[in-house]
Amino acid sequence: KTEHCDAALNSGFEWMKLHIKDSEEQLSFAQAIDFQPQLIDTMIPFFFIEPTIMCEALDNALNPTSGGVSLFSLKGMIPVLGKYKNSFFFKALFEQSLFIPMKSVVAALRFRCGHIFYREFSAIMPSERFYLGGSHSLRGYEADLAPPLGIFRDDDGKEHIVPRGGRTMVNANVELRFPLYKKIG
Repeated sequence: KTEHCDAALNSGFEWMKLHIKDSEEQLSFAQAIDFQPQLIDTMIPFFFIEPTIMCEALDNALNPTSGGVSLFSLKGMIPVLGKYKNSFFFKALFEQSLFIPMKSVVAALRFRCGHIFYREFSAIMPSERFYLGGSHSLRGYEADLAPPLGIFRDDDGKEHIVPRGGRTMVNANVELRFPLYKKIG
């Protein structure tokens, strides 16, 4: 750790499992999210290692008006059991935020990109995929509901839209912040 940068290395064991209560709906749900049905209700133990670097140079951490934040993370997930050896993957994530003062207005810029290095998308656990949507990425969409989406039919035949997530993510946001009244902007 330095004045403006933190580096960390996390490692340990993680057990991942996708559980769907109704066994008759499992196949339909797995198809909707593009996930291998044979991995549903299967507990897969992983050893993970995740180095992370974060550099921050902001004038105010709560309400920044100048400076920037950079984050780089690389996560490796290696299955502990040999029968799941094809489930390993590496996930890279980079984020950059900049705050540029322009008189009474602040331009806030944010760029994020990430990729999961793995041969087969349908074997990536849904919790590790990238999702967009919501107030911090694509504001026109509900949280995590930006395409690609799948359609899932329950036992009653009712259709539900479900997020699939993605292997690759690129997102850029530009925002102008200006004061309205005292500290409200």
